[in-house]
Amino acid sequence: MAKEWFSSVKVPSENFLRKKETFEYTTAENIYDIDVFTNQDGTHYAIGVPREGRVIVYGSAVVDDYPLALQMVIDKIRREGMEKSHKNEPDER
Repeated sequence: MAKEWFSSVKVPSENFLRKKETFEYTTAENIYDIDVFTNQDGTHYAIGVPREGRVIVYGSAVVDDYPLALQMVIDKIRREGMEKSHKNEPDER
């Protein structure tokens, strides 16, 4: 993604200005609210939390690619969220 327009907005050096976009990721088990943050330097990170059940925060690394930050959280939800949901299922022995 091109550098964001707000990168030219002046803020004191000890302060931060971030842009936040919200997504809703729906699975068969839950709905997840995912926020993707864009920093003035053009880096991005994402955080996702389930709407129901235990609060678990899924996060990405800080990366230069907006879609990658979002994809990292979705992949983490798919990987870790599925493991957790299967652990709660009764053993079929």
